[in-house]
Amino acid sequence: HVGCERSPRGRRVPASAVAEWYDRDAMPAPPVPPPRFDRVNQCIWWGQRRVDLSANAFRLLEHLISRPPQLVAKSELLDAVWPDAHVVDAVLSVTVSQLRDALEDDARKPRFIETVNGRGYRWIGTLAPEPASSGAPAAAA
Repeated sequence: HVGCERSPRGRRVPASAVAEWYDRDAMPAPPVPPPRFDRVNQCIWWGQRRVDLSANAFRLLEHLISRPPQLVAKSELLDAVWPDAHVVDAVLSVTVSQLRDALEDDARKPRFIETVNGRGYRWIGTLAPEPASSGAPAAAA
């Protein structure tokens, strides 16, 4: 077949289509704006999408973002998030995992919450600024 090549899946297609597939695959994904922390509604916003947080996940996030990029010890986080309860490290780990899910973060390649094994966690991320009055997503520019 003249003027045809094999696609990434092995089918014969016009050469121009193959070039378009490879160009599309090589293009970087558009940048995703950072999430916005909403203290009033105790949630985060990804653009127009609201992500509700449990009370504990909210307090954990609030505590971490108040100390960037300091290492926050597990014991400090346990005292801040569960001040009147005795909880074990596993409860903190589960709450960090829930928060990472909400932030679409990966523990192996963190963008927001870095684990310092055996010691605690560090906020390394960037949040969009909080608007003067919270309660709805920021207007698109």
